[in-house]
Amino acid sequence: MSFLSRLFGEKKDKTMNAQVAVTELPEAELNIPDENIFRDNQPPQPFVNSSAKGRPSQISEFLNRDYLHAGKRDGYLNHSSEDRELAKKGIRASYLNLLDQVMQELERNSLELTNQLHKVGEFGDVRSSLESTLTALSDQMSSLKLQKELTVDEEGWLMSALYDYDMGYAQGVNDYVAERNFLETNTLL
Repeated sequence: MSFLSRLFGEKKDKTMNAQVAVTELPEAELNIPDENIFRDNQPPQPFVNSSAKGRPSQISEFLNRDYLHAGKRDGYLNHSSEDRELAKKGIRASYLNLLDQVMQELERNSLELTNQLHKVGEFGDVRSSLESTLTALSDQMSSLKLQKELTVDEEGWLMSALYDYDMGYAQGVNDYVAERNFLETNTLL
């Protein structure tokens, strides 16, 4: 038994020494974190739905895509005027589809507001607020209808996206031709 106790030591002595060592250290050396770290003194803030306020509309997201880069990539890979026209028709069709979706959503909102207007009756403040919102929705609808008509002639909001695509397509074709010319002149040497 004495051999094992000498080899492993006595358990009682070591635990007692560790407890004595911890109690003898000053509080600053124990690395105890300050209790204010775990305390939040500010009251909770109300939840604000930022997805509706700060989010750009679907139409602006569509129009702000990088059509210059897409045209440049397509021009380099395809380099034919038929492919360019097909791609522009695809962009136009996607835009018209998006306009239709947004207009359907506005019509649905307008219908809901009209139903609420009939339910409200003659309450002045609520009725005037609903009427002004309905007027704003009808203005948005007429603006989107105008944009839909202008899109057929490649005008309106879509014009800059199609112009960027054309410019990128031309750059892509020029890059392809320049690369081909460079490779042909260097392979002959």
